[in-house]
Amino acid sequence: MDQRLTEAAREGDIDALYALIHEDPFILEKIDQVPFIDTPLHIAVSAGKNIFAMEIANLKPSFLKKLNQDGLSPIHLASTKVDPMMMKELLTIGRELCLLKGREKRTPLHVAVIFGRIDVINELMNQFPKSLEELTVHKETVLHLALKYEQFDTFKLLLNWVRELNRIYIVNLKDDEGNTVLHYATSKALPQIIKDLVRIYSVRVKVNTMNANNRTALDVLLQLPGENREIEDILRRAKAKKGDEIVATSPPLTSQQSRVVSKISRPLRGWKAQFRRVVFSDYSIEVRSALLVVAVLTATATFQTGVTPPGGVWQDNFHPVYNNVTNTNTTIFSHREKSHKAGTAIMFTNLDLFTMFTFCNVSGFLISVAMIFIFTAGLPFSNLVRLALAFMGLTYVLSLMTTIPGAGYVIPNILMGREKRTPLHVAVIFGRIDVINELINQFPKSLEELTIHKETVLHLALKYQQFDTFKLLLDWVRELNRRYILNLKDNEGNTVLHLATSRALPQANLRSASPSHFYFERVEVNTVNANNQTALDVLLQLPGENGEIKDILRRAKAKRGDEIISPSRLLTSDQIIRVVSKIPRPLRDWKARFRRVVFSDYSIEVRSALLVVAVLTATATFQTGVNPPGGMWQDDFHPGYNNVTNTNTTTTTIFSPREMSHKAGTAIMSTNFDLFIIFTFCNVFGF
Repeated sequence: MDQRLTEAAREGDIDALYALIHEDPFILEKIDQVPFIDTPLHIAVSAGKNIFAMEIANLKPSFLKKLNQDGLSPIHLASTKVDPMMMKELLTIGRELCLLKGREKRTPLHVAVIFGRIDVINELMNQFPKSLEELTVHKETVLHLALKYEQFDTFKLLLNWVRELNRIYIVNLKDDEGNTVLHYATSKALPQIIKDLVRIYSVRVKVNTMNANNRTALDVLLQLPGENREIEDILRRAKAKKGDEIVATSPPLTSQQSRVVSKISRPLRGWKAQFRRVVFSDYSIEVRSALLVVAVLTATATFQTGVTPPGGVWQDNFHPVYNNVTNTNTTIFSHREKSHKAGTAIMFTNLDLFTMFTFCNVSGFLISVAMIFIFTAGLPFSNLVRLALAFMGLTYVLSLMTTIPGAGYVIPNILMGREKRTPLHVAVIFGRIDVINELINQFPKSLEELTIHKETVLHLALKYQQFDTFKLLLDWVRELNRRYILNLKDNEGNTVLHLATSRALPQANLRSASPSHFYFERVEVNTVNANNQTALDVLLQLPGENGEIKDILRRAKAKRGDEIISPSRLLTSDQIIRVVSKIPRPLRDWKARFRRVVFSDYSIEVRSALLVVAVLTATATFQTGVNPPGGMWQDDFHPGYNNVTNTNTTTTTIFSPREMSHKAGTAIMSTNFDLFIIFTFCNVFGF
C-alpha cells in the first residue's frame, strides 16, 4: 500500500486522501484485491480518526468486512477502544457488523469482552442482542472469555445481560473441552462469582454437569491446592456432587430403552407432525371457524385500506413549476406545496408515516391470508378458495402499485458523495433556492440526512453564510414538522444555535422575535457542546457587547454551562440501585391470572360469543377511524396563499378571515376541535 495513503489514514487527512485518488483512481481498488491487509480503514480506526474512517467506509464499504493479517476487521479493532464512539459510527452503516467473525470466529463482542470494554459491550448489546449467543471456534461463550481473560467486572455485566434478555441457557453451554462457566469459575477459585451463578440462577444452572474428563465443578475444586472451604460450602448447598457419584447412581439403559431412543425422529419432522395434529385434528371445526373469522376480518380490513388508503388519492396532476402560472385567471400556490400525480395516495406526502402504514398493512394482509390458507385445508372446495385468494392478492398488489408514487427519484436524492454530502447538502452550500425546493418536494427525507461531520443542512447554511437559504430551510422544518433537527449536534457538539451565536446573527436566533418565533418551545437554548459551552458561553467569548443577542438569549432563559448542572440534584449510584431494586414485576402475575380466566374458566361457546362482539366492535371502530365522519379535505388551503385578489380581471376570490388552514388528507371534522378530540378518544378506546 502507498506509504502516503498510510500516513493520510494515520493523520486523518481527508484532503490528502482525495489528492491520492486524483493521482490514481484505482488506489483503493488495488488494496481491496489483497485478501488480508491493513486497509486505510484499519489504520484510521487504530489511530482513532473517526471522521477519516467514516469517509473511507463511505467510499469503500467492502473495507468494513475485510480482515487484516491478524484476522481482525475494522470493527474488531474498534471494539478494543475505551471510547465507544468509533463503534457507534461504524454500526450506523450496518448493524449486521455485530456478527462479523474474525480470528477464531470471534465477533466484536468477544473482542470487547477480552479487553474489558464495558461501554463498547453495552453498545453492542443494545444494537444487536443476539451477539450474546455467538460462540468462538472453541465453542466459548462471552462468559467463558470473560473468566478466561480475568475480566471479572465484565463477567458481572454479562450476567446481568443474560438475565435481562432471558438467555439463561448460556450459563450451561460447554466449550470444546466440556467445561461450563461454573467449571471455569471453580478452577480460578472465585467464590463471589460462583455464589452469583448458584444463587441468581439456582433453578437453571446445572451444578453437576461433567466436562470431557468426567469431572464436575466439585471435582475441579477438590483438585485445587488449599482448603477453599467457602466455595465447597456454596457448591454443597447447591447439591453439587462428584463425577463418580453421578455415574454410580445412573443405571445403564436397557436394550428396550435403547431401541426407543434410536427411533426418536428429527425435531423438524416431529414439529411438522405436531402442527398437522394441532391444526387439522386436535382443534374442532368450531375453533377453526372462530379463527377464520379473525383472519377474514384482518384480510378484509387490510385489503380495503390498501386499495383505498386513508386520506384518499389525488384527483389531479400538479407540479409547482408548471402550475404556478400567471394569466388572466391567476392561480397562486404555496411555495411549499409538493408535486403529485392523479391517482396516487395523498398520504404519501408524509413519507415516514406512509412507509410505516404500508409495512403494517401489507404484513397484516399476508399473515391473515396465510391463516386462511392453513385453516381451510381439508375443507370442501378449499382449492377454489385458495384460487380466489390468489387473485385477490394479485389485485391487492396491483392496487398498491397504482396508489404508491414511483420511487425512481429516491436514489439520486440519497446518493452521498464526499464527506457523505447529499445533493441537498451541496445545493445548500451554494445557496440554490430553486434546487432546494425541488429536492425537498421530491424527497422530504433528505432534509434529515447528516454529513460525515454530523452537520445538518441548517449547520451548512450558517457555516457557508447562506442566510436566505437558512430562512427557507427553517420554513421547511416547520412545514414537515421536523423541529428536532434544530437541536441536533455536529461532531463538535454544536447545535445551530451555537453556530448562529458564534457568528453574531441576532436575526437567525431561533428564539428571537424574528419570523422564526414559532420554534420558541422546541429549541434547547442550554445545550452544551463538546467544550461544555452553551450558546450564552459562546456569545460571552465574542469581542464587543452584542447586547441585542444577549437580551434575546436571556429572555429565552439561557444559562452558562457552569450554571446548568447542580450536583445536589443528582442521585447517587446507591440511591439509584435501591430505587430500581424496589420496582415490582406485576406483569408476570397479571398475565398468569389472565390466562387462567380466559383459557380455563370460560367455555369455547362463551368465548366464541364474545369474539363475535369483539369482531363487530373492531370492524366498526376501525372503519370510522380510517374514514372519519364528514370525510377528508381534498385540497390544501392557507389564507396567506389562497386569499388572492386578481388585478387583471373583475373576478376576485376572497375567503373568510375566519376560515382555518387545512391540508389535503386531514379530517374535515377536525375543524371542530373539541368534538373531534372526544370522537377520537372514544373510537380509539373502543377499537
